[in-house]
Amino acid sequence: EADRALHRNLLAFGLALALALGLGWLGSSLLLVHPVRALVRSSARLALGDLTARTGLIPRRDELGQLTLAFDRMAQALEEREHERLRLSHKLQGLSHRLVEVQETERRHLARELHDEIGQSLTAAELNLQAALQSPGAAALESRLEDSIQAVARVLEQVHDLSLNLRPSM
Repeated sequence: EADRALHRNLLAFGLALALALGLGWLGSSLLLVHPVRALVRSSARLALGDLTARTGLIPRRDELGQLTLAFDRMAQALEEREHERLRLSHKLQGLSHRLVEVQETERRHLARELHDEIGQSLTAAELNLQAALQSPGAAALESRLEDSIQAVARVLEQVHDLSLNLRPSM
């Protein structure tokens, strides 16, 4: 009778131990392993650049729940910052294009002013100096008039070069 009781008690103890181990394994799997694996998967996705990675776990009050909540908040903040960075980058590109357009417009304007206004005035001055050189009684001033014509021709060439440099033909 004692052997049977011992056998029954050992069998009950074995079943209780198996049940306890099974519940411990299931509990640890649900309470520890599953959340840790979710964090590892989400961390790996985030490391690869997937800013939509979240654990998908319901936050709990324990430390692991706080860690998953902090991870999800961090991933959300990173995603929002990346969207903001992209928005500002597009805005900066637009402003850069606009700046180039304004610079080109100003260069065209300056080149046109140099060519049309100053260039024409210098050409007229050069023609007047040449006419003065050809006039009777200009022999005494011939040297000075020729120097003036050469100076005006040099300035005219410089204005022409500036005009081309500001707005090349290509």
